[in-house]
Amino acid sequence: MSGLELAPRVIVRVASLPLGAVQGLDDAELAAALARDGLPEGAPAEAAAARYDAAIERGRRRLWARTVDDPRFMRALALVNPSLAASLVDQPLPPRRNKAARHLETTLYRYLARGVSRTEPCALWSGATLARWGTRRRIRPRARREARVAPDLGPFRAICQRLSEREPYRDRGPFKLNPTLVRDEDGRYRLWSGPGRGPVTQRALAGGSTVDRMVTVLRARATWSRREAAAALIEELALEPATAHGAIERLVTAGVLTGGFAFPRRFRDPWQALQLVESWLEPPHARAWARARERL
Repeated sequence: MSGLELAPRVIVRVASLPLGAVQGLDDAELAAALARDGLPEGAPAEAAAARYDAAIERGRRRLWARTVDDPRFMRALALVNPSLAASLVDQPLPPRRNKAARHLETTLYRYLARGVSRTEPCALWSGATLARWGTRRRIRPRARREARVAPDLGPFRAICQRLSEREPYRDRGPFKLNPTLVRDEDGRYRLWSGPGRGPVTQRALAGGSTVDRMVTVLRARATWSRREAAAALIEELALEPATAHGAIERLVTAGVLTGGFAFPRRFRDPWQALQLVESWLEPPHARAWARARERL
């Protein structure tokens, strides 16, 4: 890897949703008061429950204002989860916090956190620009501002994608049925492809009794390895081993089964992500990966 030079420009990517978007959703005043004073002695449980319910309601309204009522957030959500975004257009905050409302609020919070910490989908939750290298190094501290320099993880994610198609990585990591998989009235299946080499797209898969039975078998467990999934088809559907393994490969290629060996999606910072992958690799690959990481 000798002869490498720094590029003449630096790509600067900044998440466009500020950290404050996920802060202040709790009721800090109520929490501080309870931590300091506790409940008054002899206070009825109904009074404590009422204070708690009021705090939860305030948090719900803050979350709704920062997600569904924010056009920037909704435009980004329309790319990463079109069906959810469409279902929320012109919708008010659910008046009752039942199970469905709680699940919706959890989903919205997770997408909000992604908008703060990550630059996906399609950079809509981020800004990008080019910066020049200076002629000399200098640091100018600014109050209440912070800059972090980290490598672009896109090429490393692509490397993991390629490795996932080769031994011994093909059967590493769990696979699961694509959560977007739905069956239309005409018998065909529709799904959204997961992140990989290409962009996220909607796909259609011809149905039929054999495909229906395979999907039913694969719904029986949350996760599978390739070998486990093929073994289940052999046992439940009496398929020949070659047929079962071929079917699993086609389902993985079509995006019906997602997962496997992949770049981590949760990490403290980019450097930790690179170290995680290094710990998963075979020694020859790990050494090459470590050399690239250290040069960064």
